[in-house]
Amino acid sequence: MNVEQLIGRCSRLKQELLIAYGASPPNDGRIERLSDELAAAEREMAAVLDSYQDANGQLKNAA
Repeated sequence: MNVEQLIGRCSRLKQELLIAYGASPPNDGRIERLSDELAAAEREMAAVLDSYQDANGQLKNAA
């Protein structure tokens, strides 16, 4: 996935988490699954963004 797709996925998962937490009673299984998916998406986004930087934290191929 590219960064834009990952941002969209994280946003969707956060919205779903808000809904799951607001349910009465909260659906613990759904909350756990969504939390795991969000953590994985955030790790993937960090890896993608990290690949855009050199060892000094500068963007690769930046003028």
